[in-house]
Amino acid sequence: MKTKFNGILMLLLALVVQFSFAQEKSISGTVSDQSTIPLPGVNIVIKGTSTGTQTNFDGVYTINSKPGDILVFTYVGLKTQEIKVGELNTINVTMLEDADSLDEVIVTAVGIKRKPDEITTAYENLKSEEIVSANNPDAVQSLAGKVSGLQINTTNTGVNPSTTISLRGTRSLSGSNSALVVIDNVISSATILSDLDPEIIESINIIKGPNGAALYGSAGGNGVIIVTTKKGTKGQGKLSISLSTTLTIEDIAFLPQLQDRYGKGYWGEIDAFDQGSWGPEYDGSIQPVGLPYPTFNDFRSGPYEFRKDNMKDFFNTGTALQNTITLAGGDRAMSLS
Repeated sequence: MKTKFNGILMLLLALVVQFSFAQEKSISGTVSDQSTIPLPGVNIVIKGTSTGTQTNFDGVYTINSKPGDILVFTYVGLKTQEIKVGELNTINVTMLEDADSLDEVIVTAVGIKRKPDEITTAYENLKSEEIVSANNPDAVQSLAGKVSGLQINTTNTGVNPSTTISLRGTRSLSGSNSALVVIDNVISSATILSDLDPEIIESINIIKGPNGAALYGSAGGNGVIIVTTKKGTKGQGKLSISLSTTLTIEDIAFLPQLQDRYGKGYWGEIDAFDQGSWGPEYDGSIQPVGLPYPTFNDFRSGPYEFRKDNMKDFFNTGTALQNTITLAGGDRAMSLS
């Protein structure tokens, strides 16, 4: 009798287990933001369990659950959503912005947002207030002194200077040592960043060392500068206007120190055509200066003497005036920036 009872009990248990598995089904869908842009890296967990998954690069997910289960969708900077599983096998979700947590967000690769305690790589993050604190009109130069290990190299000055950024020193003798610059998920350059108005930058995240290679491949091996510009927020409910003016004055700080004993020439002889400094000693005599003009015999003459800071006359005081006006706003359907 006892054996028969155990057999019936095992049969009932098997039926219950089989019924439970029969109720489980595959749920799939797409997770996007308010602009209908797919969100990669959204966490989906069945509430009360450790069963979960993440959306792929296209914002698509798949998870096995039963009717009545509650799916919890979480993403940094967006409000957590809970959706109860019903008869449908497809559940598409639109995540809403969470204004209270926006200040705690760090933008990493391809626009993925993470909280500071979720990032394990070496990084530094600069907010808008730090970038514009010195009112520097150059976004690259505004990073000087704010990021440890960052070196700014300007290869030529002028209206459109060429600039490179390196992190943690020189790594290669023959290859590039420049950090990768990414502006709003688009690979760019330090020169373009230099032309960007600092007032429209929301944050700059600096990923140091080879950690950037894990996110952007070999191009990020020297570090990555991730720039996020300001954008209007949906649901902001009002239009905001800001105006700023910056005046920059540039002047020569110092000139190279020159010897003042020997004039131009070589081997102790005066050479009117060259600028070498191995001629005879200055004696104040009248000597030909520079190339003859307009004919080969028309030399200009001048005293053979040292002139202190004579190159300074070629430089004028440089001024740059930069005016910035920004508009931002949004409603339930759109954003403006």
